[in-house]
Amino acid sequence: EAVWSQEFNRLDIDAFRLTLDQPVIEGTAQLQQAEDGAVNLEASGRATGLSFEGLAKYWPASLAPDPRRWVLKHLPSGRASDARLRTTARWSPGSGFQIQTHGGELAELVTSAPVPRRA
Repeated sequence: EAVWSQEFNRLDIDAFRLTLDQPVIEGTAQLQQAEDGAVNLEASGRATGLSFEGLAKYWPASLAPDPRRWVLKHLPSGRASDARLRTTARWSPGSGFQIQTHGGELAELVTSAPVPRRA
């Protein structure tokens, strides 16, 4: 369900479901138009069925490049049964789409290789 608030120029999305090749992402989001015409986005969700074999396909190289490089190098296979994700972003006509903050954690990691500690 989604609710538009004319008074606050805000769209609250109570639930969304994004089905990709393997992972399914379910979550909530809020979009709000700022006074300057930009649109701010806040979203959080849970991914299930996340396979590391296809992770590079869904994780843009420009988004947290150092952690991405480490994960892709040290976890070439395996899966996360439950991953929590959150992000904030902003879109404006002059700057386009920019991710401002992002984060997440894995609740359970299953891999056949030992996971090295990050230095």
